[in-house]
This record gives sequence, C-alpha cells and structure tokens, in this order.
Amino acid sequence: MCGIAGFTHTGSSYLPERIYQAVSSIGHRGPDQQGIWQNEVVSLGATRLKVIDRSAGSQPMSSGDNNVTLIFNGEIYNHVELRDQLIGLGHRFTTACDTEVVLRAFIEWDTACIEKLRGMFALAVWQETRQRLVLARDRMGIKPLYYARRGRDIYFGSEMKTIFCHPEVSRNIDLNALDTYLGLNYVPGAHTLAEGVLKLLPGHFLTWHDGEISSHRYWQANLRDHGALPTLEDSTAQLDQLLTQSVKEHLVADVPVGVWLSGGIDSSTVLHYASQHASKQLKTFSITFNGREFDETRYVREIATRYATDHHELDLGPASVTPESITELAYYSDEPNADAGAVPVWHLSRMSARDVTVALSGEGADELFGGYITYLADTYADAPALSLALSAGSPSAPQTGCAPPTRRSASTTNCSASSMEHCSTNATRTPFGMEPSPATSAVNSCSRTTTPTCSKSSQPFRLAETSAASWHSIRLTTCLTTCSPKSIA
Repeated sequence: MCGIAGFTHTGSSYLPERIYQAVSSIGHRGPDQQGIWQNEVVSLGATRLKVIDRSAGSQPMSSGDNNVTLIFNGEIYNHVELRDQLIGLGHRFTTACDTEVVLRAFIEWDTACIEKLRGMFALAVWQETRQRLVLARDRMGIKPLYYARRGRDIYFGSEMKTIFCHPEVSRNIDLNALDTYLGLNYVPGAHTLAEGVLKLLPGHFLTWHDGEISSHRYWQANLRDHGALPTLEDSTAQLDQLLTQSVKEHLVADVPVGVWLSGGIDSSTVLHYASQHASKQLKTFSITFNGREFDETRYVREIATRYATDHHELDLGPASVTPESITELAYYSDEPNADAGAVPVWHLSRMSARDVTVALSGEGADELFGGYITYLADTYADAPALSLALSAGSPSAPQTGCAPPTRRSASTTNCSASSMEHCSTNATRTPFGMEPSPATSAVNSCSRTTTPTCSKSSQPFRLAETSAASWHSIRLTTCLTTCSPKSIA
C-alpha cells in the first residue's frame, strides 16, 4: 500500500517542514519512495510501495506544464484500457504505471475521470490554473482518506496521523461518535472518534477552492428492481466470469504476490482462480490455532496441498499476543475497533511480508454474498411462519434440521470480488438502543459438513431446513441482480 498527505495554507503562514513530518508519519505505508511537492497555497506528499513499474512512477507526479500534480494511493485495474484510450486522444506516456494513467485521465476529463477508474484508490490532485484541490475515494471505500477543516484550510491524509502532526488541529473526542462506537463496535459513515476529523465517503470526491469545499457523489450502488431473477446457470456463469476477471487483475504486479488462506470458501475460491492465472507456484499464508476448537489447519492444509502451493503457517498462541504487539497494532490502526480478527491478521501480515509484497484474500465476500449467520437469521426473521412462531412463543415450531453451514468471518485483506484494505467485521449488529431480534439468538451452530447438522440448543425452535445449494443460489442471484460489475473493484 501507499500513503498520501497534504494541506492548504492560505489562512496563515506555514512551515515548509510540516509536510515532511506528515509523510514521515505514514512512512510504513510506502517504504520504497517518498516525495514532496508544495507551493504558496498547498503542500502535497506521498509515500509509495512500488507494485507496478518499480523503476518509474515516483510521486508526487506532475504534468509537463506543472499545471496538474497528483498524489495517489491504490491500484487501477483497467489502467491498460484507459491508457490505450488516452493514447488515441493524443496523450504520450513516459511510464508503465497506473499513476500516470490517473494523471493524464484527469488532464483529459477533469473530475469526470473518477467514475472511469475501476479499482481501489484515494487520491489528491492540485490544479494550478484553477487553484483547486480535488480529493477522491473509490466506490467501496477500500482505501482510507481522512480530512479536517480549520478556518479556510483543509488537512488530509491516508491516516489521521497526517492530520495530527499539525498542532493547530484540536484533539477532542467526538462524544456522539463514541456513543455510536460503544453501541455498534465501529463508527459508521463519515465520522471518526476525533472531533472534526472526517472520512471522505466512498464513491465521493471533494473539491477545495479559495477556502470553500464541496462534496460530490459520483457513484452509488444500483439497487433498483431488475425484473425477473436470472437462472442459476446464468448466475453461475456470470459469477465465474467476474471472479476470473477480478482475481486475474489483482495478480498483475511487478513484485511477488501471495494468497492468504483461511481454509474457508472465500479464500479457497480466490486461490482456485489465482492458480489458473499465476505464472509460477503461488505462496500461501495462514494463521493456525493448534489445540483450539476453532482451529482450521486441516482445511488450510487440504486446500494448499490440492493447489500445490508454497505454504507457510504461523501458530498464534497466547505467547504471540504480547502487550507490545497490541500496542503496535493500535498505533497503526489509528481508530479503535472491536474486531478480534485484527490481531491474527496483524501477525499474518508480518509473516507474509517476508516473502511477498501483495497478498490476495477473501475479504469482502461475506458482505457481498450475505455470508454472516446474522444475515440468514434476518432472512428467517422476516418469514411469516417464523414470525408467527416467535410471537406465539410456541415450542412446536419446526424442529427439522437447521440452516446450511456458512463460513465464519475470517479477517483477511485485499482481494476477492470486493477488496478491503483495512480489516473490518461488518456483520449485521443490533442498532444502538434497540433490542436484539429474537431470531438472531435462535440460530443453531452447524458443523462444517455438506449435510447440515445441528448442535443442541436451548431455544424452543430451530430454523426450517434449507439445503446449502438452494441457499447459495438465493445469495448468488440476489447479488448478481443488485450489484453491477462496476461495483466489483
């Protein structure tokens, strides 16, 4: 990953060294190259982890006439197609990196170029002739981008550290955000726990000019009724095509690429498609929990053997989770989170970084396909028969089996059809101030087998039996009729 930072300084005198401090605070995001660009209005900085065209593409990157300057964090998966289109319009390129494609796309199409970018990104562009700063974030919010206002000026960066290196920015807890965090285990929307520090929303870009800012939404999910659902065969073919395209594009890199493997459906699916397009043996990386009931080493090793990967494991025992590792994790996280999976992912990242620069995983699949058990519980809670049984409190409700086994949320990062840079558990939670749905606590645990089997439950009813095949077809067709291909970065 890379990192960006910057700020305007029209309202007061500025210290030229301040941008160096901001970039230094996120040096861990890009150890390969750091750069600074500044004038009397704005200061921009970038730190780069080189993935494509390691010999070129230094940032900040400016146009030949110095009118447009770009700092960029992310990957653009359709950069080859955009490059060809821009060449046809008369542009000439000096590098093979996607950063230059973004720069020249902005020169050609201005902010309209943002919706043409298919990938994960956070970027800032300074346009000298218009004295305008543009910030933009990808559709799903994979890449982070924070900002804060103070008077006429704006401060921004990939992490809040870049903002807090400015002593004039206040450091107060947002009590409303804290209230939300304690109820939901995360802070939703544009807010953060720091008062006055905001997240640029996914699918949005922001412009600053002469002390005034405006925010614009350039994309939103298409959730309209698309008519009749496609057949299972058509949906399967479309999903196969999308996964093939997505994983193949994520493998494009001039550095070693690996796969994070949990043994579940999602990461195993990514490995399956990656193995079809990898030019050499893939490296896989896993965290194990030897001797504990949630350990899935068996499944990890089975899939690693099947695809003949160069497999690496780290057993995460109590001795591994030290106060030092938790402190380090908190420092790099900026904001607190209630995802216990962040700890093993932190250790997994450190292990895999010794051998690869890019790691693919199944992160995002549970959200895209409704994989969390609470999604299934909500579906059944809406069913009239179950609602009637709940309201009557009848112990004679259906007792025949349970819902099909669904893969638990395994926190990993940076691939599948949808990518996420930061690990987050987005399972459906009870809204703050509301009582949990009775159906949520009624879900029985299922063993990891093809035939659903239920453990004993003290609840007076069980969910009606649904085959794994029919449930997954429902998830599949629902996804494919509500998510356009553009939403899959």
